[in-house]
Amino acid sequence: MLSSLYVRAFFKDRAGVLALLGVLVVVLLAILGPIFAQDAATRIDASAAGGGSSAAHWLGTDDLGRDVLARTIVATRLSLLLAISATLIAGVVGVAWGLTLASVQHPRMRAVGSNILNVVLAFPPIIVAIFIAVILGVGGRSAAIAVGVAVAPRFARVVYTLASSVSAREYVHAARVLGLSRRRVLLRHILPNVADTLWIATFLEISGALLFISALSFLGLGVQPLAFDWGSLLTSGLDNMYTTPAAVLGPAVMIVVTGLVFGFLGEAVARAGNPQRWAVTRPKRLSPRSAGGAGSEVLHEHRLAETSANEEMVLRVENLSVTIPTEDGEFCPVNQVSFEVRKGEVLGIVGESGSGKSLTAMSIAGIAPAQAQVVADRLEIAGEDQLDKPRRAGQVAMVFQDPMNSLNPALRITTQMTESLRAHRGLTAAAASLKALNALRDVHLTNPETRMRQYPHELSGGMRQRVSVAMGLVMSTPLLLADEPTTALDVTTQAQVISLLRDLRAEGMGIVIVSHDMGVIGEICDRVLVMYGGRIVERGLVEKVLTSPQHPYTQTLIDAVPDIDDDSGRWLGKTEATS
Repeated sequence: MLSSLYVRAFFKDRAGVLALLGVLVVVLLAILGPIFAQDAATRIDASAAGGGSSAAHWLGTDDLGRDVLARTIVATRLSLLLAISATLIAGVVGVAWGLTLASVQHPRMRAVGSNILNVVLAFPPIIVAIFIAVILGVGGRSAAIAVGVAVAPRFARVVYTLASSVSAREYVHAARVLGLSRRRVLLRHILPNVADTLWIATFLEISGALLFISALSFLGLGVQPLAFDWGSLLTSGLDNMYTTPAAVLGPAVMIVVTGLVFGFLGEAVARAGNPQRWAVTRPKRLSPRSAGGAGSEVLHEHRLAETSANEEMVLRVENLSVTIPTEDGEFCPVNQVSFEVRKGEVLGIVGESGSGKSLTAMSIAGIAPAQAQVVADRLEIAGEDQLDKPRRAGQVAMVFQDPMNSLNPALRITTQMTESLRAHRGLTAAAASLKALNALRDVHLTNPETRMRQYPHELSGGMRQRVSVAMGLVMSTPLLLADEPTTALDVTTQAQVISLLRDLRAEGMGIVIVSHDMGVIGEICDRVLVMYGGRIVERGLVEKVLTSPQHPYTQTLIDAVPDIDDDSGRWLGKTEATS
């Protein structure tokens, strides 16, 4: 089953198919060339010696009158065999070297081995190959061994780096806890997880080995007469390059083209090995303009009180759709989404992973993926049209899910909080720092003066999340988008962040919270949108949606929250108990 998926993914890649055809042509030339062109490649004709291109000899003849095109075709077999042999030597030696080094447990021994490898890599492979070829003696076999040994350290570095990264993962630790031998851990748990990169390295090294062996033959250290490969043909062709330049063209083109097709084939094989390309079902092709609200899911909308004409709208979205081009057409993960947020209101967007809720928020913030196409009939923030604005500077603040990764680890807090003020508000460094300090105080961060001078790694997760919120406050944005703001936090810190969001709502900020947790939505939101398959399937006041859901999917989300009742029957599934 896996092999059929692998093959199917490979043949979906047009570049890979073309590269495979190119490799097959080269292989056929290597097999059939000596059979059909050997006579023309070795027949001496003194009367035609040194001749240029003609109808009888397309690439001319050499000094003995032998056809250069025929010799180029016949040389394909030996050139390809030597390149593949050198790559196999390099692969076996390099993989064994890299895995052995990665399996060393003692840090000092591993550091010594890594330093030795770095020293070896400091020498260009062609210089090492020439040195080894001189020791082993001239000849094609010696050239293949020399190139294989010279290239092996590059394989070792790739394997060592990848294996060291994989060996730190949880499943490798679990295998070791189970008592698996070091050899089994390497072969079953580490090597398969670096195989895709090794495929690329192998095919690319065939290209490199071909160049190195041709270079050794060109220098007289490789294939010797009466045998010939592309490198030796280049040597003989250069002697008459100015009188018969076509004699150099044939072997030069074959070296370049063969190297390219093997390199492209390696990349295609690696791409096909990615399980994400094995999808059997095609993404649903939807038209954002034709789908409208009459899709396969029915929108259940609870009756709301009429909006006052004087009530200030912070966000207004009408028919927002996001399409992503794929190999099988356009995939529409967000389809015809419409909603609005008033000043001092918290709107929740809830749904399972893949429902389109986070992509909706990213599109509003102007940070949708580059390949995504965002369209809408209306997208206004604080009354300003945002459709033609690539950036929402000063209009939107966004809090991301993981506070550990939402701040730049290389910059101090003060730098990250003041750079937007200096860039978009034109404040001096002192004025920006004062405004940032006040924002940190507003989010109740302890010792804000000290925190300003610290790096993100010196703060806890809750502190980082408060800094993220403060970065929105410092710009005085009317709208805050919070994408899973409490998911990565412990329960106590979750309650603190929710309390902070309540304070911001009381101050008049419009807030949109994206979450899959109905408990969090029920705790802080005024209204809620339920998304499924890129569409809004239910909307309304939180109390009505939670107590009388109309859509089966909404009921499923509510059922997923632990149902805990106290003696009075009060539902404690939300964070009210801890706030």
